Amino acid sequence: MTQSRTLPDRRRSQCPLGAHSGSRRGGSPRGGSPRVESPTTPDGCVHPRISASRHDRRVASREGPADRGRRRVRELLVDMGREARNARLEAGLSQRSVARAAAMSRSSVSRIERGRAPHASLERMAIVLAVVGLELGARAYPAGPPIRDVAHLRLLARFRTRIGPGWRWRPEVPIGGTGDLRAWDGVLVRGGEVIAIEAETRLHDVQALLRRIAAKRRDGAAGRLVLVVADTRTNREVVRAARPEFVATFPADARSTWPALVAGLPPPDDALVLV
Repeated sequence: MTQSRTLPDRRRSQCPLGAHSGSRRGGSPRGGSPRVESPTTPDGCVHPRISASRHDRRVASREGPADRGRRRVRELLVDMGREARNARLEAGLSQRSVARAAAMSRSSVSRIERGRAPHASLERMAIVLAVVGLELGARAYPAGPPIRDVAHLRLLARFRTRIGPGWRWRPEVPIGGTGDLRAWDGVLVRGGEVIAIEAETRLHDVQALLRRIAAKRRDGAAGRLVLVVADTRTNREVVRAARPEFVATFPADARSTWPALVAGLPPPDDALVLV
């Protein structure tokens, strides 16, 4: 794990002695040691030490879903390898005996235990764990919005063409504080009014959808919430079948919601609209 050191804030009118662009760290490069250039600032000063915590935050802010998935796999492989090693030692087993029972090489078992087997399959990991008396289990949890497809973006575009011009549109607005990966699909802002927008191209599990929206409504700061649903035959049938549940969550109907949005006003309550 990368550790960071926070340096004291030494603000000076001039650069400290020897802290100018082009200075070297660690003396002369003679003797085979390459010269290490230190980062500079617009004033020409060299700041050889930069807080790693700030760098980590910048990198984390650019992490996409695929990057997040790969990072999570690495973390899980390390955790499971550590558990396999601890269970093996508690059982008094050697790596060679585990490898023989798992029908793999001792070096493979060693790499798995040390988290150095990035391409280990779930099957191989489950076999090693079973040999040492453990069972592999896995579950998936909500951890941020999924990527949006073209149909989803087109649905939001159709919705925006039907509202008044006075609204300011902000896409993918985060919910909650640091570490919360959830976001509204969009937010309408005008004056002090904030309306959260969620869009669904295909209704499937209504109860799961309403639970997810209720959690975001609880944690997200918005005066009103509008659920935008693609106007398809399947979605209309789902809305009719689950009308009591939808009305309880979205009391305002489309007849009162659209005129308000066109006039630059919030709807009288949370609403569901078909677009």
